Amino acid sequence: QSLPGDMGGVLYTDGCHMLALVVRLLGVPQSVVGRILKIRDGAEVVADIYKENTLAGLGGEARLRLGGQLYEDAGAAILQYPDLLATFDVTGWEAHNWVEAWSIELFGADGTLKVSLVPPGYRLWVRRESAMYSKGWNTWEGIDTASGAGASLVIDENYRNELADILSRLRNDLAPDYRALREGLEVVRIADAVYRTAREAQ
Repeated sequence: QSLPGDMGGVLYTDGCHMLALVVRLLGVPQSVVGRILKIRDGAEVVADIYKENTLAGLGGEARLRLGGQLYEDAGAAILQYPDLLATFDVTGWEAHNWVEAWSIELFGADGTLKVSLVPPGYRLWVRRESAMYSKGWNTWEGIDTASGAGASLVIDENYRNELADILSRLRNDLAPDYRALREGLEVVRIADAVYRTAREAQ
């Protein structure tokens, strides 16, 4: 979000992780329509986890003016599939810490599923009782007692784990994770479509 000439934006740098989950759950959409809103100069706010750069860890507090950062934006998209529509949105400014309030919601004829990412958990409403779920709301929350969350928000730790997996595959002459590579490519294509259709709509 701070490199001049980069595709940039919170949709590209942070929202891509949520798009990856959408692709993992629903597959590749047939079409994508997106909108991007550049955040304009506004009030001064306190950023709780401001980072000087991508690898700066979780960061600390900083006083910033809304719209004062390069590529500061909000994005939304409609992803069309043969039998459903998916909506997606992300903003550069929110009151919660990063990803804490992010969620995935799935609405079906026989149930509603609301999934939270950090801490991991879900609320599932089912129309009829089954062997696994009672009628009405069913909930689950998983907390990693060591870290207090199910996934690390420390960027370096996540990158280190991914690199360790790559090195292990190379050392053991194992094939790449083609599924993850294909999904990553589709996420880039979706993000590109969001920015492209947003520009075309102007």
